[in-house]
Amino acid sequence: MKGFFSSLTPLPIVAGKLKNLKDKIKTWRRIKNEESNRKHEELITKIEKIDIDAKFGVANPGSMETRKHLHKELMEIEYKRILDIKQKARCKWELEGDENLGFFHGLINKNLRSQRISESI
Repeated sequence: MKGFFSSLTPLPIVAGKLKNLKDKIKTWRRIKNEESNRKHEELITKIEKIDIDAKFGVANPGSMETRKHLHKELMEIEYKRILDIKQKARCKWELEGDENLGFFHGLINKNLRSQRISESI
């Protein structure tokens, strides 16, 4: 048994642990997203019910305060979604880059070369 473990380098072991961690994070994110979507739908339904009650004059005075609280919760969920989308966009841009990035770097380097003062005199 000792000979088996001594032939393994730490890199495959770490890679296996990272893959396992990635799978667990994906599962956790999927569950959290489902919970967030369910909560989002519940909040929208409750707000719409309060709006309908107010339209027909059945709403009580405390329902408007409840609506404000529900709307605040809804905005917090939306804000977290926006942050998640921004982070995903940043990660995607970091991995793939911009298709014009090479062009702009070339342009900047050309300008730097043309503005450089040479000491060949």
